[in-house]
Amino acid sequence: MSIAVAIAKTAPCLNLYLCRLGNIVTVSFISLDSAERIKRPFGEVYYFPIADGLPDLPIFSEVIDLFAFRRRKAPVPQKTSFNFRDLRGWHARFSLTKFNDDYSDGQIRILGEDYKMLFGGALKQGMSMSDTDNEKLPGLVQYFGQLLTRPAIGYFTGSLPEMGREHVKADILDFPATDAEGRNRFILSFIRERVR
Repeated sequence: MSIAVAIAKTAPCLNLYLCRLGNIVTVSFISLDSAERIKRPFGEVYYFPIADGLPDLPIFSEVIDLFAFRRRKAPVPQKTSFNFRDLRGWHARFSLTKFNDDYSDGQIRILGEDYKMLFGGALKQGMSMSDTDNEKLPGLVQYFGQLLTRPAIGYFTGSLPEMGREHVKADILDFPATDAEGRNRFILSFIRERVR
């Protein structure tokens, strides 16, 4: 499955035209400088409201393009619109979390081996998100809740705050997906270790 891409530059966004099997999807991209930025103890979090466009992050361009294509004309794609083959090359660096109706808690449904290893085993498949809320990962449930309610795509860049892993630099992209009824219930998360 190839994606033909033509880019036309406009300020402050880039427009991307994805063409696959005759379907054309137009997407606006937002630069990192235009995103809402929040300083965290171990790095920075950026919010990209989906209504404004998608993040212009070259290190995650494959998954951002996939997100754009899978959502079609909806603001957020359905989780079931992604298949395992779509994520080829990302399986070990992928996580899927399902949230309850009020976003007060969720459960890690899929956790790739590299994702787990980069966090020093602090995250586990089947784990409740409320179990991750500690001094090292404060506010993770609230962060994901904001991505689901806005809806927005989140991007973290910085160090991994787990004991003995503080020296590991990583980039994490998180985006929402809906259930079959169209409710934002899932977070698809992708991690890349930043090699110095």
